[in-house]
Amino acid sequence: EHSVVRYLEHKLETFYQCSPPDGLVESLLLSGSALVIFDGLDELLDTSRRSEVAAIIERFCAEFPLARILVTSRTIGYNQARLDDRQFDCYQIGGFDTSNINVYVRKWFACQEGIDPGEADSFLEESASVDDLRRNPLMLALMCILYRGEGSIPRSRPEVYEKCATLLFHRWDASRKIHVELRARNLIQPALRHLAYWLLTRTETYPAVAEQELVSQTADDFL
Repeated sequence: EHSVVRYLEHKLETFYQCSPPDGLVESLLLSGSALVIFDGLDELLDTSRRSEVAAIIERFCAEFPLARILVTSRTIGYNQARLDDRQFDCYQIGGFDTSNINVYVRKWFACQEGIDPGEADSFLEESASVDDLRRNPLMLALMCILYRGEGSIPRSRPEVYEKCATLLFHRWDASRKIHVELRARNLIQPALRHLAYWLLTRTETYPAVAEQELVSQTADDFL
């Protein structure tokens, strides 16, 4: 319903309750004083819709060549609606190396209240047995929260996965002080197990699933 510029102005006015002066957003874009982030291009599951949005982004960049534009997407599916390589440099975020892991862990534990400074060293020592898992930033974050709550890291890989999955389902939002009241909470884990098995065993090569498929599979599981 809006151009990108009009959308930004609309968002400022409605969500942030701060009406921008006429022409301010366009002026910031034209002068190169703005950074615009289009986050999650891959979340548009319809390939034609994704191609349409990619074309809108390219035209937006052509109109405001000095503006800094960042577009994020998972690797899978990106080439089906790829942005013009003449306008965009493409980078892929890799996993953490040992130095990144050490820096992240020490900063994470330093932010926790009432914690012994030596716990960061203990965590690094215990988690060394699953070094490949902690190179994934999300897994490392989950493992830090797990260690903080339980004081140890499981020795076996399946246990690490199980504990981190449970943490993600039950304690991730709570750790960020987000509370969501869910009805039929007791049915969530069985439904997730069913969906995980279905995703793993289905024959389609593309991993994304439409909302209606998820609803249908979940409903079938409850019948």
